Amino acid sequence: MTFEEKSQWAYGFASLVAPAVYLTWLARQVDVAGGVENIDYVGTMLWAIGAGIILNVVGGIFVRASNPAEADKRDARDRDIVRRGNAVGFIMFSTLIVGPFVLAMRDAETFWIANAIYVAYVVTAITTVIVKATLYRKGM
Repeated sequence: MTFEEKSQWAYGFASLVAPAVYLTWLARQVDVAGGVENIDYVGTMLWAIGAGIILNVVGGIFVRASNPAEADKRDARDRDIVRRGNAVGFIMFSTLIVGPFVLAMRDAETFWIANAIYVAYVVTAITTVIVKATLYRKGM
């Protein structure tokens, strides 16, 4: 497994864990607060975003430390997989961001717009990792 592939798995872990914690918290708050208008979600969302970034950095450090000689060695296959995966991610995010854009044009609550953007980012990150992992495993 190359350094780049291991890094993608670390990114995938961070892209699943932090949003899962946030969305679980959010689901509980909807039940407790009696509606989304009563939820103070901003601080928790920022913590979830920050936690995801920190998890990704720490995962990258562990991947780098596991085999420092291989760190940053990328061949043409790695570059092509990263390029293709990022292209799919760009298309995915460009498609998913239409939802929050429509919500904003319809003057929806900020809660819905912010969470729709967050979900679009999370789905894009997970999709990108799946695409790259598939390309690594199935070949190109």
